[in-house]
Amino acid sequence: MSVSDSERDVAIRRALLGDAEALSVGTFPIDLFALVGRLGIGIVGEGRASGPHLGRLEHRGGNWTIVLPGQARSEPILLGPRERFTVAHEIGHYLVEARFGYRPTGTREYWKLETLCNEFASSLLLPIAALQAKVRRPMVSARELVDFTAQVAREGKVSLEASARRIVALSPIPAVVVAILPPDRTSPFGSVGWTAQNREWFRGGRGRKLGPEDLLSGVASNGADLPAGASRQVTVDGASDAMVNRRHDVILFSALFADAPAVVPG
Repeated sequence: MSVSDSERDVAIRRALLGDAEALSVGTFPIDLFALVGRLGIGIVGEGRASGPHLGRLEHRGGNWTIVLPGQARSEPILLGPRERFTVAHEIGHYLVEARFGYRPTGTREYWKLETLCNEFASSLLLPIAALQAKVRRPMVSARELVDFTAQVAREGKVSLEASARRIVALSPIPAVVVAILPPDRTSPFGSVGWTAQNREWFRGGRGRKLGPEDLLSGVASNGADLPAGASRQVTVDGASDAMVNRRHDVILFSALFADAPAVVPG
């Protein structure tokens, strides 16, 4: 990567995070309809979803518009947790376009910009000042971690994944939250939904099926019989505290570590 590319990436990230802080006004949930109105961006539905994309930014008739697949064209736009993150992400793309006129030209640049817009969306929807106001000391238990994740998701109108990623990223101590899909016929030991960690501990991507020797396969079986909302303490090597919690259709594993945890192969 050339020096100019590196400088551009640093400038884009600094500008996006600064914009997120300014636009969020330090609280959540943010009114996204009011925000896109101030920015002059439209939101339209596209009818039935086509392809894997959750949304996109288009220039239509001289105006920028966020297109949401799966939303009826003739009905009012509904923003659930997933759609809110999508809209926030596309606002990030709009700001990059408006401020820098930059569009990626290769796969590597594309995914770097996607990561930056995801970071912007997290910062916009869950600003650090608002989170710090709600937790006045570092969390000391896995239960506090998962309960705070659920509270922020509910109050911020974001998904558990978005909440966990933001909270874990800002945690001053090593922490991990893994969403595990319960065992079924095709995945007898469960499978990974998503992972939020601020130190590399678990190697395994979204959708990976757990095997019998996997540490988290034991966690999955430990939480599979729990009723919704119930939790159970578990023991994990290196963790100062760990637990499983059943949240509707997923099992949440959360852990805090006194030191940087050893990596678990995935």
